Amino acid sequence: MAKVKKEFRWLKSKDAIVDRTVLRGGATAMFMAETWHRLYMPFIPRIAGTLSTGAVTKSVTNGGRTGLITHSIIYATRQYLGSWHRFSTHVHPQATSHWDRAAKSAGRASQLVRDVQNFLK
Repeated sequence: MAKVKKEFRWLKSKDAIVDRTVLRGGATAMFMAETWHRLYMPFIPRIAGTLSTGAVTKSVTNGGRTGLITHSIIYATRQYLGSWHRFSTHVHPQATSHWDRAAKSAGRASQLVRDVQNFLK
């Protein structure tokens, strides 16, 4: 029986493949934005939930694909910057200003990395 020789070649460099599938992949960017929002949600001040659940995540093309989280509630900036200190920690005991930084300090960024790695598998 004759042996069949099979050859496989990438048409693009490894860096180009990683850039296209991981960095610019719309599904990956969207997953990262949605996951990061979920991970930092316990740090968002909450009474009725408008600020935390009213966020919009989307994949945006800006030279590549980027996950974007937008808190469009009128008072979101004041809450985020801490210039409006009348927020409740009743529902979210860890609530604070700069909630993304607080989540990162609490180790949630490591969880994001693990979740994205699992998503890409």
